[in-house]
Amino acid sequence: MAIKVTAGDIARDRARIIEAIGKWLTPQSDDRRYDWLYLNAPAGPARVWLAEDSRGSLIGLGAAFPRRVFSGGKEISGCVFGDFGVAPEHRSAGLALQLQRACFESLEDGWAEVAYDFPSASMTAIYKRMGRGTALPFVRTAKPLRADRKIEAKIPVKPV
Repeated sequence: MAIKVTAGDIARDRARIIEAIGKWLTPQSDDRRYDWLYLNAPAGPARVWLAEDSRGSLIGLGAAFPRRVFSGGKEISGCVFGDFGVAPEHRSAGLALQLQRACFESLEDGWAEVAYDFPSASMTAIYKRMGRGTALPFVRTAKPLRADRKIEAKIPVKPV
């Protein structure tokens, strides 16, 4: 079965992308998330690549989300890769490599000067096979906006 990877159109392919992400990545995939992440991001609209089988069925996708990045005290264009998914029945290193290569090759036209990702363990393996291993270790952090529930769980006295 021949597989074709092409740049998607975020307007034309909207419904297919939302459905695929909902099945393969996150059940929170809906119109609201799509508008926020793919269409209305501050640094510009997302780019997406689609893998289709010979019947034209969507079997994989990868996206890049533009970001403004500071490097050496100067603002440059960048992107973060994300929403990378492949239909369970088509999961193979070959398809994942083909799809991720298309994402990287798009950078050659200069639309982003730097790209980064927060890869899962399986994506790290794909990057290593591409000769693009993890450059730097990273730690994800979060700042809680409210602590009420956590405090109540530890100290059940309401006035505290």
